Amino acid sequence: MKRFRGLLYAAAMLLALIFSCSSPTESPSDYTISITGTVFRQNFTPLDSVAAILVNPVVTDTTKSAGVFTISFTSSAKSDATTNLKFRRARFYDTTISVTYGPSTKTLNLGSIVMKALSAADDSTVVRVSRRPGVIVYLGASVVDLSIRDAGGIDVATISFEVRDSSGVPVDANNMALVGFRLVTKPDASTYLSKDTARTNSAGTVSVQLTAGTTAGIAQVMAYAVVKQSIPPSNSDTARSPVVSIPIHGGAPDSAHFSLASAKYNLAGGAKYGLQTTIGALVGDKFGNAVQPGTVVSFRSDGGIIQSYGTTTSDGAVTVILTTGEPIPAGGLVTITAEIGGSSLSAIRKAAAAKKMDDDAQIIETTTKKGIPKPLASYVAKSAMSSELANT
Repeated sequence: MKRFRGLLYAAAMLLALIFSCSSPTESPSDYTISITGTVFRQNFTPLDSVAAILVNPVVTDTTKSAGVFTISFTSSAKSDATTNLKFRRARFYDTTISVTYGPSTKTLNLGSIVMKALSAADDSTVVRVSRRPGVIVYLGASVVDLSIRDAGGIDVATISFEVRDSSGVPVDANNMALVGFRLVTKPDASTYLSKDTARTNSAGTVSVQLTAGTTAGIAQVMAYAVVKQSIPPSNSDTARSPVVSIPIHGGAPDSAHFSLASAKYNLAGGAKYGLQTTIGALVGDKFGNAVQPGTVVSFRSDGGIIQSYGTTTSDGAVTVILTTGEPIPAGGLVTITAEIGGSSLSAIRKAAAAKKMDDDAQIIETTTKKGIPKPLASYVAKSAMSSELANT
């Protein structure tokens, strides 16, 4: 049978591990920008149905009953950028503010944004005096999710609530409420709140900080207040906020929790172009938790064509496709490398395993050293190529 030049792709079962001693605080090339704030009328009551529009990149959100908006997106810019954030609502004047974000300002809380109505009927400037506390509403959090502690990400979030009377007016200085905070659920015992109670300020707001532990999962926080009834005053009611859920993700990738595998161990790349197989990586942090979703893993191959990168799911998994084709490495062995990190080089610590695949293909040991970016880990796998139309 006439041989066609091609490429048999290389398989992978975790064959080599690279460990870097670099600090886990080094950031990957992509990061998340989070911009939050609360929109009010001129009498400082929250304004719903406001479209918040970031100009560059174009990202939008709409405020709900509490007036809170969150603009979140992924950026790879290496320096801070300044753009406009516009607010639009029917029967109100458009409002535009300037915001600066980037690697040094990933989380931005704009606080209060006040919009002026077109008519006095829609926006009375008369401040209403509050009555006794009636409800507690969730205003927002400084970040939408957290990283586990000491893993290189943001591990503390400020969660804000507002206490209002039965008419929806935030309680004033004459009706301040003592608010308690409780963790409804938490991933582990080291996840905690900064305080048990706090008193509202003159605008009716109160905040607490949530600090992540060392285990990924969901932390749920609730605020509550015991309020005396008017008649009889000896009785009391308990006002409770909605339960606020904050996801806690894994931390920075760790070489000891980085695996590489292949869906197939032998492709007839020596006989045919265009055969495909899936290459999969599984990435965890030093505690064994899946890394944060969206972590970028890059791939390269010395034979055939492989997709250059993929991003992890909530399980820490990522897959790409390798396609047989030129070049064919000497000896019919193809090396697949997966990595995460920057541009500096580090030495590879090798661990090899051998497994007989068939008469023509066998995963073999390799002691070849490669420069791999920090702070990552890299896995290298090799498999023999075959000129037969095998597909095992």
